[in-house]
Amino acid sequence: MIDYTADPGTIGLTQKSNGAWQGQITALAIAYDHDGNRLNWVASDVGLALDEATWGADSHNGLAIHQVLDVPAGEVFLRVGLYDPGSGRMGSMEVPLQVAAGK
Repeated sequence: MIDYTADPGTIGLTQKSNGAWQGQITALAIAYDHDGNRLNWVASDVGLALDEATWGADSHNGLAIHQVLDVPAGEVFLRVGLYDPGSGRMGSMEVPLQVAAGK
């Protein structure tokens, strides 16, 4: 399970006439093995519609995005990223994982 937290103030949201903020971001996770071979990946387009109350809470706590990615047991390198087509911004990071065998 992958949980992202994004600052909505850095996302290119558009305020609509009803006061809601709308936009979209893409969350992407790719798992690689030690040799750089892609093992699995997931991409999720996340539509955003934040009313004033949600905007206030998410501005304070961060915007939560959740993904699930199946990866095999062993040494795995997980690259995760968020892309904001509204602003053209993107950020990513890679995390080495030691995945235990399932039961």
